[in-house]
Amino acid sequence: MDNKPQSFAHHAKFDPAFHFFVFPVLAINVIAAVYHLFQFPGLGSAWFLVVSLALVSLAGRTRAFATKLQDRIIRLEERLRLAAV
Repeated sequence: MDNKPQSFAHHAKFDPAFHFFVFPVLAINVIAAVYHLFQFPGLGSAWFLVVSLALVSLAGRTRAFATKLQDRIIRLEERLRLAAV
């Protein structure tokens, strides 16, 4: 078991796979969809933009759900420790 002092630096909600791969790829996809919509206006281009924005929203919400669950688990652990004292 780690005896490191608890601080925000040790409990930061940072995931390299999400922050350096998933989010940049989705952001570039949205930029490409906007560019495509202006270059080739039409229903297909508009739908491409809508799907791109939906994917960004999906990635953000799944990340938020995971961190919210992590917070709930930490609070449960704290309650169990307090009950044991």
